[in-house]
Amino acid sequence: MNYGNLRINYSINERRILGPKVEWLIATPVMPKNQTYRGDTNQWTFAFESGKEFSFSPDSKNLIWVDPASGPKKVTSDLTGDLIQRIDKTQPGANSKSFSSGQEFLAWVVEPNAEQGADGKPPEAPQSPC
Repeated sequence: MNYGNLRINYSINERRILGPKVEWLIATPVMPKNQTYRGDTNQWTFAFESGKEFSFSPDSKNLIWVDPASGPKKVTSDLTGDLIQRIDKTQPGANSKSFSSGQEFLAWVVEPNAEQGADGKPPEAPQSPC
């Protein structure tokens, strides 16, 4: 999924009564030239146009931010189904955003002003009948 200038990957495991479990959330500010996932070793590999290639394991508790110059790093977060729903819901409002860190991305996702429509405007408040 594209989210502003980011490429976002996530996986959710539906567990019925227990609710969904986020298996991973990965963000990078540059679209990888190639990305692969090997389930048998639980390893992602991102290769960038610069020739740099990084392999890492996904994390079910933290965002993995993959910087195309310095590689992956864990960003402390609370990976929940609610966070993924918020990312999906706020995607239209993120079209013109440019994020330079995982912390900036997560902070914006949880801000109320992130919920904007595709036109970049916040939703109108409902009018009360008087």
